[in-house]
Amino acid sequence: MPSARTPSAAAERYWETRVRSKAFRDGLTALLADQLRVLATTRFKDVVDSELVRRSIKAWDRHMLHADVVADVLAQLQRRGTDRLDRQRKTPRDLVGDPLGRHIEALLTQPAQPSKEIEAAIRSLVQQEFVTGLLTDLVFTSISTFYQRLNPFFGAFAMRTMEDQIKAFIHRFTPMLQERVTAFAISRENQQAAHELSRTVARQMLAQPLSNYAAMISSHQRQQIETIVREALRSPDVEALTRQVGLAVFNDLYAVVRNKKVGELLRLEHHENEFADLLVEALLPAIGQPLLLRFFAAEADLAQHSVADESEHEEPEHAATSAARRARRVGGSSRTKE
Repeated sequence: MPSARTPSAAAERYWETRVRSKAFRDGLTALLADQLRVLATTRFKDVVDSELVRRSIKAWDRHMLHADVVADVLAQLQRRGTDRLDRQRKTPRDLVGDPLGRHIEALLTQPAQPSKEIEAAIRSLVQQEFVTGLLTDLVFTSISTFYQRLNPFFGAFAMRTMEDQIKAFIHRFTPMLQERVTAFAISRENQQAAHELSRTVARQMLAQPLSNYAAMISSHQRQQIETIVREALRSPDVEALTRQVGLAVFNDLYAVVRNKKVGELLRLEHHENEFADLLVEALLPAIGQPLLLRFFAAEADLAQHSVADESEHEEPEHAATSAARRARRVGGSSRTKE
């Protein structure tokens, strides 16, 4: 098997000049444009190695990243993004335009249809301990306020003295309160009120300058977000979840597009030259690296010597074959004369 050779200085200079030439650039651009035209008529399943993608996702390991460095990068991006948002005076509606803004508003304000799933979610929320305590405090505060108005002199003292007993009494009626709250939340009459409220909130959100959103997050909350990011990058549970989500997203996406042609999603047949120019702009700096040029020169030199070696082995065999043919012709001629 041919071994790698050290390319000559002349070969290296040739490739260095060749890669920078207009002819090389034009040739590479034309080649890529032709390949993009072919790619436009090719189905995704014939372009993407789905098993290779799945293996790559499964093989992902969080230890491949320097968690602290990545966390610092993400934190700096978050700070820069927040600073840029803080200087933005336009509203979300200004950025997306009025037609799209109306569609977003309609989506955000679309009334939810009560269902068993929604009712179960509301019931589960109402049964949470903090909601139960909130309901108890709300009822106690109402009773306390009412009693203090009836008896301004001793009402406050009496309510403080009997607070624990009153709350224990209220707690006995908590299941009934929870049912009432659930029924209130899912009733059609209150759904309409909630719909009007959500419409008002959505309009206000779309009309607020983006700088107001940046002001909603305090510096302490930003530090907490950075801490969460650092912990997430080190968490094996997050790593497993990321892998599962990545596989699920790829599998779903691949199932949808596998039989579609690439040109159905990307208009390559109409913009192949533009895409080829962009690819060449990206590839030429990498191709022009000295190590890669040396590799090209070595491969070209290896190919040249390999062809020469094969020719040398073929010549003796060709000579022997020709001699045998001549001998057969001579022998045949002699027999004919006899």
